[in-house]
Amino acid sequence: MEILAAAVNGLGLFLNLELILFMMLGICIGMILGLIPGLGGLIGLGLLLPFSYTMDATTAMAFLLGMFAVVTQTDTIPAILIGVPGTAAAQATVLDGNAMTKRGEAGRALSASYFASIWGASISVLIFTLSLPVLRSVVKLFAAPEYFLVSLLGLLMAGILSSASRIRGLSAAFIGLMITTVGIPERSDFSRYDFGFEYLFDGLKLVPVVLGLFAIPEVLELLIRRSTIVRDNSEEVAVETKAIRKGFMDTIKNFGLIVRCSIIGTTCGVIPGMGAGAAEWFAYGQAKMRDKDNTLGTGNVQGIVAPESSTAAMKPGGLLTTIALGIPGNPAMAIMMVAFIVLGIRPGSEMITDKLDVTYMFMWTLVIGNIVAALVCLLLQKQMVKICYLNPKILVPVVICFMTTGALLTTGDYGDIWVFLGAGVLGYFFKRYDWSRISLIIGMALGKIIEIYLFIAMDRYHLSFLWTRPISIIFEVLIVLILASGLVKLYKSKRKSELLKKESKGDFSYSNKAISSPVWWIGIVIGIISAMALYVAWDWEPDRGTFPVFVSAAILVLVTLHTIQGALFGISAVPDRSEDGIADAGRRKLLFIGYIALLVGLIAIIGVSYAMPVFLLLVMTYEKVSLKISIPLAVFFFLFIEYLLKTVLHINFYL
Repeated sequence: MEILAAAVNGLGLFLNLELILFMMLGICIGMILGLIPGLGGLIGLGLLLPFSYTMDATTAMAFLLGMFAVVTQTDTIPAILIGVPGTAAAQATVLDGNAMTKRGEAGRALSASYFASIWGASISVLIFTLSLPVLRSVVKLFAAPEYFLVSLLGLLMAGILSSASRIRGLSAAFIGLMITTVGIPERSDFSRYDFGFEYLFDGLKLVPVVLGLFAIPEVLELLIRRSTIVRDNSEEVAVETKAIRKGFMDTIKNFGLIVRCSIIGTTCGVIPGMGAGAAEWFAYGQAKMRDKDNTLGTGNVQGIVAPESSTAAMKPGGLLTTIALGIPGNPAMAIMMVAFIVLGIRPGSEMITDKLDVTYMFMWTLVIGNIVAALVCLLLQKQMVKICYLNPKILVPVVICFMTTGALLTTGDYGDIWVFLGAGVLGYFFKRYDWSRISLIIGMALGKIIEIYLFIAMDRYHLSFLWTRPISIIFEVLIVLILASGLVKLYKSKRKSELLKKESKGDFSYSNKAISSPVWWIGIVIGIISAMALYVAWDWEPDRGTFPVFVSAAILVLVTLHTIQGALFGISAVPDRSEDGIADAGRRKLLFIGYIALLVGLIAIIGVSYAMPVFLLLVMTYEKVSLKISIPLAVFFFLFIEYLLKTVLHINFYL
């Protein structure tokens, strides 16, 4: 009864006019992000996170969760109609969705995807409610040692599951931890790795890093491809009213499959590092197992309802571990956890005990956001599809302005731009040469938590917590098993690399000569930097230096193993093929660098408010975009920064 009362109270918190309006705004933005291939929830959260800082906590979370709830609904529109997934979470939907479109059943496919998402999110919240009594009992047994070990376990799992190479995934996760050691730690008055820059005293900010790591490589890819996202007439596909009923009935007929896939999606959300990609393919595999006629992939509606219900269920599942344990289940939840902390919402047992109504308010936002988005999609389907056809000549400069503004909203200091650009360079090389960006972000999100809980555990229990606390021992065993499995994989890497070479059919690149692989050399560079960091921190006092020494030593061990593995067995990696077949890709990279340099220079000379519109006019004139388009966009950005950000939200830019 207490849980049901909290659910009702959470709904009461949700039924607030201001909160609903901001959720609707987030939903609108999320729908657009899902429609545009290459963007998605992670970039959207990075862009919107700074705007939420001026709101109260519940309104800000409704705004962010409203956006996040619907991205994987509208990404099915380009996936089904034109065979281009709006985000990575719609890749499985393409197989049967686009086949149904070619068969004249686009409306039925889209309708089935919307209703499957609603069912998936709703079932996931039901799973949360049913599991809550057990979860509460377990969390009550947790103290600092358990939180430290479960955070470390989550980090290791994220590193292993988010990359084709376990060693590279773990290395990237620990690099994320290392980034959090920059600045003044809570237990010391002396800064770490600030190099004399006052900006670094408070550490590297997550938002510019996220935007740089993920947004810059995607925008660069759009510019390199230099073509409209879609070049056919799929937007003319008629959507019949009867198709809505057919799609709904498809979800009813396959409700058992939806329940199973919702459980899969919730589980993938709970396990750190798995996320929407794993959720959709595990669910698609579940549908494949029960495909007696072998029709999946040829236009079977089960190939739509399975992955769509699973990806929708993944979101409440990811929110569950983020709220209850302070462990982000996926990269988007890592950003969300930063929002929790900034807005004064402390993840932990309190969120499923004393503040359970607030937790349910978040869950209601996800479910109702899915329902609202489905209704809007059904009403505005034909109009929204046109967004899929935005020309990159317009899209690229607009997104550059948005992501640069988003980066600056963190502190309004020029340091935000340099962090953003540095992370962009790192993101490009990580994406191109198969080093996990996701693991790095999860490491950043968990870094402060792991360090704080480690110090508390050592202060209160010393090292005895490692062998005197039963739950800690369980987590330690799991950590040892994970690390042991990595060593076993390293031992067998030669055989596996040979199998990958034979069976990949082009999905993997393989080099017997590690010295010729940039993947290998990136590890060498990371190893050198970690060795320098270890040398610098070695003589620091314990409160200041223990954690950096531990992290940098771990990175050094991991990249050494990666180096040895490459030298003995070669390097296998999932390649980024976005530049394949483009003759002047190098020139377009230089053009992109020129655009960024132009914007940064304009900001330095004339300030943010005038730099954005001037940049848009100059770039769009060079790209031969009509003034009828460029001038309104330039005016919009001036009003957006000068009046909305500065006047309404009182955001200052110190440039």
